[in-house]
Amino acid sequence: MPDKTKTTVSASQLPALLGRHRHLTRWLLWQHFANNLQTDPEEDGRMKWGKLMQPLVLREAGEQLRLDASEYPQDYIARAPIGCTPDGYVVDPQRGPGWVETKCVFDYRQWMERWGGGDYVPADTELQLQAQLAVGDGVKHFEWGVIAAWVAGEVHLFERRRDPELTDQIVADAQAFLDSVKAGDEPDPAGVPVEAPAYARLWAVARPDPQVVDDPAALLAAREFIDAKEKLAFWTKAADETKAKVLALARDFAETRLAGGAVIRVKRSTIPAATISRKESIRTTLNVFVPLVVTAPSEPPPATVLGAG
Repeated sequence: MPDKTKTTVSASQLPALLGRHRHLTRWLLWQHFANNLQTDPEEDGRMKWGKLMQPLVLREAGEQLRLDASEYPQDYIARAPIGCTPDGYVVDPQRGPGWVETKCVFDYRQWMERWGGGDYVPADTELQLQAQLAVGDGVKHFEWGVIAAWVAGEVHLFERRRDPELTDQIVADAQAFLDSVKAGDEPDPAGVPVEAPAYARLWAVARPDPQVVDDPAALLAAREFIDAKEKLAFWTKAADETKAKVLALARDFAETRLAGGAVIRVKRSTIPAATISRKESIRTTLNVFVPLVVTAPSEPPPATVLGAG
């Protein structure tokens, strides 16, 4: 849960400062703090079930640790410049108090790709727990914590100790970030897909004066854009053509078996007519002009023009 006062960086936001967040970049987070850009995703089914399962995961974690793991009653704990909303609280007679961070992994492929099948923990989750340990109870940091991951009916525990060097870096980076917000020192956008919706919201009206960018990397990005769109158009057309051939071959059979063990399965269903309502949105149309050859400055260069919605 982010800090509504925007005076501290929350543990869940902090991985964005180190380039380790899946849905946030440093630029997006800066816009959130400086311009109140909404970055919290809408609650979906997985988020809902994750919250509902949290007490059960905590109980199982406590049983495996042979300690009492319980939900922490306080919504947000701050120890400037960072804060956190811990999932669970646990006290070990030898190690003292610690935090339990629960995660529900509903997709087994994600468990294999992001968690290595249990061999490691995603970097953003590691950083989140370290930030929570740095906050501690708001007065003093905690020395240990546990990441409890529910996967297909099993709870896997990953015990961690506070890394002093890392938590010092976390605190320093969070303070530098808040100082940059106060000073109005906006970072450059990362230019990644997760930022694109924010570009449309923040830059909905285009300035009439041209922007001149003398940067070889910008020209390379423009060329790559054209190349990617051309390849997409080619393969989209190829996929449509081959799909039609396969459907013609399958006819009205639910299953068609081919030589070599290949199988075509076709499922057809009728979608009833319905009224579809959409929220107001902003459409961005992008046109890219890239010179194909180098010409004298006095001559207009030939260009490839590509428009994309």
